[in-house]
Amino acid sequence: MSENGAGQKNWDHTRFWQRQCRKRLQENPHDLDALFAKAAWLAKTEDYEKCIETLDTIVKRDPFYPGIWMLKAKIYGQLGNEKMARLCLDRGEEQSK
Repeated sequence: MSENGAGQKNWDHTRFWQRQCRKRLQENPHDLDALFAKAAWLAKTEDYEKCIETLDTIVKRDPFYPGIWMLKAKIYGQLGNEKMARLCLDRGEEQSK
């Protein structure tokens, strides 16, 4: 497959994934899996502030959601907030025991 073909396939897959996520959130705005997928996409696109907002929404509903604290730690690290990154990392490590 050519580089353009592979790029188009990845773009099509991403658009499909985004539509599915939006659809699930329209049907149920409290769908934690869809919210986490949205947060992961926001992180990938470097929209860190909206990512943190989305992760905070998840934490309010389920502070034990798998991977939530590790992703929050990573995002706070990207934002240069080492104190919050460490707090989230510690929380994630504590929960994984």
